[in-house]
Amino acid sequence: MNEVVLSSRFPELLSDAIDPMLILRGEDVIDCNQAALDFFKFANRRECLTKRPWDLSPTYQPDGLLSLEKGWQKIMACYQHGKQRFLWLHRDMQQLLHWVEVTIVKISHGDSSYIHATIRDVVKTQSDNDSQSNEEEGTQLYQIDNGYREQLDLVNPYIQLLHEHKKVIDASSIVSKTSPKGIITYVNKNFCETSGYHERELIGQSHNIIRHPDMDAAVFKDLWRTIARGKIWQGVIKNRKKNGDTYLVKSTIAPIFNDSGRIAEYIAIRQDVTEFTKQKLVIEQQTIDPITKAKNYSTLLSDMSSELQCHIAIIDIPDLEVIQNAYDIKEYYRVFARVASQLASLLPVEATLYRHSGRSFAVLMPNTILFNDFIRFCLEWQNELEERDIETANNLFSLSFYIGLAQWMPDADLLSRARMALVGGDELNQKLSVFTQGSNIHSRLLSTIDWTNRLKSAVAGNGIVIFGQKIVNQQHDYYSTEVLMRYFDPDKQHYVSPIEFLGYAKRSKVYPSLSRVVIEKAFEYFASKQQRFSLNLSKADISDRFTANLILSLLDKYQLGKNVIIELVESENYELDDQKFADFLVKLKAHQCQIAIDDFGSGYSNFEYLTRLPVDIIKIDGSLIKQIATNQKHQVIVNTIVNFCHSLDIKVVAEYVANEQVLDKVKEFGVDMYQGYHFHQPERLH
Repeated sequence: MNEVVLSSRFPELLSDAIDPMLILRGEDVIDCNQAALDFFKFANRRECLTKRPWDLSPTYQPDGLLSLEKGWQKIMACYQHGKQRFLWLHRDMQQLLHWVEVTIVKISHGDSSYIHATIRDVVKTQSDNDSQSNEEEGTQLYQIDNGYREQLDLVNPYIQLLHEHKKVIDASSIVSKTSPKGIITYVNKNFCETSGYHERELIGQSHNIIRHPDMDAAVFKDLWRTIARGKIWQGVIKNRKKNGDTYLVKSTIAPIFNDSGRIAEYIAIRQDVTEFTKQKLVIEQQTIDPITKAKNYSTLLSDMSSELQCHIAIIDIPDLEVIQNAYDIKEYYRVFARVASQLASLLPVEATLYRHSGRSFAVLMPNTILFNDFIRFCLEWQNELEERDIETANNLFSLSFYIGLAQWMPDADLLSRARMALVGGDELNQKLSVFTQGSNIHSRLLSTIDWTNRLKSAVAGNGIVIFGQKIVNQQHDYYSTEVLMRYFDPDKQHYVSPIEFLGYAKRSKVYPSLSRVVIEKAFEYFASKQQRFSLNLSKADISDRFTANLILSLLDKYQLGKNVIIELVESENYELDDQKFADFLVKLKAHQCQIAIDDFGSGYSNFEYLTRLPVDIIKIDGSLIKQIATNQKHQVIVNTIVNFCHSLDIKVVAEYVANEQVLDKVKEFGVDMYQGYHFHQPERLH
């Protein structure tokens, strides 16, 4: 601040004045007289010139306003109206308080305007030990006894000013007073208008009359504990109007002390923040997921791009996708919300929950928590969540949870690493997987991307072709052809078996397109052949309504039903009670198609299929046929299967008949048909 000496310009204001006087430019003290130096206990004049009026005051004035706020208002009013007079509580450099009358007058010098302030001490000072009591007693000016006012005639005009100030508060705020026991003794007009209650309905009641049931009792417990200790409580309270509507108030509640230092009453000053809160909710909607109440994906990306140093876990719940497809969207939302609530209840306070996708969540944990502890937490959450069923009004769901984790490292793409861990765990059938440096998860993901691009191009560019392998009867005469899928590699100029790419195709969702291409090409090829052909259908094919409808429409179009064999892969674990599955088989049989069970005998075979499904043919899995010439256990199993099927009038095909020894043995057991390299190697059909 540049010092401006005005005493030489206005000697009549400063030189001989008895009362303390200050000259202000803007809000800064730029000159003072000796009386002011003595009053404020300044060591020298320069010390005074570094201050502003509120620097020479306690933080709050007796009416509860900030000294800075109230002082600024008075200065601005003086510059606007030319003069102001008011009571003020000053504090000198020895921390003694002075109750004073301040008169400020706007003066001009040249092109500049200044304020001339005169200070008159109207109340004796007290030490800092009593300053708190003095400030609080200032708010009780209404109760100053008449004798004290007679002794302090200078104060009387300003009591009216305090009443005027009360009018301002009453006009702008929602005000109430209560007894020390919380009984309402005063409410202003705004309180009545906002709450919808008449004054007579409120006086004598507690504030429970407007208490909203949503408010946590702990909030009021903290409120009363604070003000009962003589401290000010501030916070937002949700109230309920007489008509049941909700309103929110930002509240300041303070104790008022009597002359003996005891709490005489409490005063609450409130501002209605209902509309402000609504606007805040709009902002929150941009960061909070409305279904789960967790932070949304955009916020996750924003937080991860910040300076936060956190470990991350992605928690995937595949069952949510099934629920979304099987139930209405409201039920899916209910389940999703309950999962989020349960998960949030398990998280430590340091962790932050985010919605990651339509079936997954992400959790960020500060790296101040050891990563091994984070892994342990995740295992505990996983076990706890899987032990709990998710219950809605009409359903009970048991869900599985899969977790991928990545440890915080500088400059690492942790989100991608956690996703890679999740994918790697899925491939290895692990429910919890941790990303580790040097793992081949990344290379497998790149392979998935590469194969996805190649297969999509193949579907669009006729790169998916059909091969066929013949099946012969006991006389070695042609019976049918099994249609097989192949991918043509344009770079290496050779055909690739699905064993190399089918897993990638299913993970990348390209599989349905591949399957439909094979089905269409098979019908087109055999339309003019009048030969039997078989198509392999997975559980996914039948569940996909587009694929299922395509088969039925092609059967109608080409009228080839009696030549079509639909092979169901035995290892797919079809749900026999699934009505859609049953209806589809009924429609196939209505078109005179034959139903075959492929790979029968792989894993744990389900003989129930043979009794409950309209099966015409079973194909014994190659794992039992390859070594049947020398493996006696396989011979017993195959013999049992053949006898059981023949008793049900089901024909049996032996796959992987590669040589004469195998052929002789399956003939011995009465197998009806044979398929394998001994008879025919797969060849391109078109």
